[in-house]
This record gives sequence, structure tokens and C-alpha cells, in this order.
Amino acid sequence: AASDVYKRQILGDDERKTKLKRGERKMKKIICFVLLIISVFGLTGCKKNVLDKITKKGEIVIVTSPDYPAFEFTDESKSGQDKYVGSDIEFMKYIAKELGVTLKIEATDFDTTLALLSTGAADLAISGFTYKSERAENYELSNPYYQEGSQGIIVLKSDYDKNQYNTLAKLNVAGVKVGGQSGSLQFDYITNQLPNATAEAFTKIADGLLLLDNGTIKAVALASSVAENIITQQPNKYVFLEETFTVPTEETQLFVLAAKGQKELITKINEIIAKMIAEEKYEVWFQEATDLAASLTEKK
Repeated sequence: AASDVYKRQILGDDERKTKLKRGERKMKKIICFVLLIISVFGLTGCKKNVLDKITKKGEIVIVTSPDYPAFEFTDESKSGQDKYVGSDIEFMKYIAKELGVTLKIEATDFDTTLALLSTGAADLAISGFTYKSERAENYELSNPYYQEGSQGIIVLKSDYDKNQYNTLAKLNVAGVKVGGQSGSLQFDYITNQLPNATAEAFTKIADGLLLLDNGTIKAVALASSVAENIITQQPNKYVFLEETFTVPTEETQLFVLAAKGQKELITKINEIIAKMIAEEKYEVWFQEATDLAASLTEKK
């Protein structure tokens, strides 16, 4: 009889433990569900009110990678926000002025610009962004605001003069390393149009040129507008190949990016872009930035 009582006590304890565990699991599910609802509604609210948030705060935060002259680069003779210069920087200032707010520039590496945008650390990303399907799927893209130009290859003039790497075919060889900025369209062109070569990723354009200078890589993939700027500064050092990548025109257009769902903000940016294009401002900014980049090189 005593053993029966003991068994019932054990069974009773087991039942209580089982019920307790079930209760805990149920409570965890309820908590997770509540957190999910808060998260969804919180994020949705943020996406709907980004333009309002900018207006109320009186500030717009735009992320960029300032190593892409003449679009965005740095003037080391200046400090703070003033050291960021270029045609895209002037475009950012124009956007802020049209919105009636102040501009805050967040500078980072190109391959982390969109991460800052995704986390909400920036309201917009402007950094010479061309069209890529994954960007269109994961972000809101504005209407194009500028045509970047052809896409191709820059090599050392010494190699070019020796007819060593003066064509795409001579670069498209096993063992030849061709560099492109990580996350860029130019890096994709190396992979797709120079399949036999080894695509070498770098973080900043200056890093790529350094790799080219020391012989680690034999060429750098760049937009012609950026390459021309570099060659203007150092005409005896680099050459841009006449033969360029095969690129659809729409892939050389530049876009402003916002986080997915920020349609109201992008609609407003499109209005600003339309006004800027009508006033033909960007071409003026780009030429001024090109001249500035050349003058900064002369001072070094």
C-alpha cells in the first residue's frame, strides 16, 4: 500500500511537471507572437514615416563610399562633413535643400553602404549605384539621375606600351588577376566577361590602384568616367583600354537607393531628380568635381 502511495506521488509530480512544461511552452509561444507583431508593426511604421521622420528631425542621413572621383571623394585639406566632395555630394546637398533639412553624410566602404541603409542607420544611399537585379529586389530605386558611361579596364601604361595587356583577350587568361571593387557592377563584368581570368576584389579604388602598381593584379575594372579622372591626374602611369565591356545602356545609369518599402521617400526623391535634370545641374557638378580632383592631385 505504501508503494502504491509512493507511485501516485511520483505520477502526480510527473503530471505537474508535464503541465508546467506545457504552460511554459505556451507562454513562450505567446511572447514570441507578441514580439513578432510588435516587430512587424514597428518596422512598417518606420517605413511609412521615414519622410515624416526626416522632416520632423530636420536632418537627412545619406551613406556613401567617398573613394570614387569625381562622384564622391575626399578633400583632406578640409575637415568634418566639408571634406566630402564630388558631384554626388553636391546632389546630396541639393536633395537636403529641396527637403528643407540639413545633410549628414555617413562615410563607409562601398560593400557596407547598403548594410547601413538596411539597418536604418541611413535614410538614403548615393554612391554611384548602377542597376542590379538584387538591388531592385531588396531596395527601393529612384529614377536614374545620371549616365555613368562605358565600363572597361585600366592598365599600367608600361604594360600597354609593351602590348602585354592591351586587349581584353590578353587579360582573359588563366592566372591573370583583374581587380574590381567588392560589390560593384564592374566586379560582375570581370566574372562574366573575363571568365578565364581571376577576379580579385578590393575595398577601395585606391586599394585597387595600389595592387595594380605593385603588380599583384594586372588591371582594374572601372567606369570610363572614373578611369578618365584617374588618368587625367596621372597620364604617364595608366591607360584605359579602347575595347570596353559589353554593357546595356540601362546598366550604366545611376540610382538613389532607399530601404525596401520607403516608397513615399523615393517618390519625393524622384520629384527632386526631375527638377535637377531640368535645371541641368549634375553635368556642371561633375565637371567641377573633375577639375577639383585634378587640382588636389597637383597639390600633392
